Amino acid sequence: MPFINNPCLFLIVQDHVNVILKDKWYALTEDEKHEWKEWEDWDAKRYEHQLEIYNQKKSGKKLKKATSDSSNLSIPKKSKSDGAFSIPKKRK
Repeated sequence: MPFINNPCLFLIVQDHVNVILKDKWYALTEDEKHEWKEWEDWDAKRYEHQLEIYNQKKSGKKLKKATSDSSNLSIPKKSKSDGAFSIPKKRK
């Protein structure tokens, strides 16, 4: 990717991508935004949980079998909206 070596070009591409994402965000309905915010909350909890596991392994402490926070890591349900954008799964 030649634009990575060119800081000016990289910033132009980054700005263009940010404009596209911003436009798509503002085009979402309130229900679609709520769904994305649920995923954001879930991902923050997932990150904290995995960071805790990493830190425990790094420090050599025994891992807890189950924590109270791990029960809150259930994945939010996806809505069946026709116009919603979905990320395709990688083919094996």
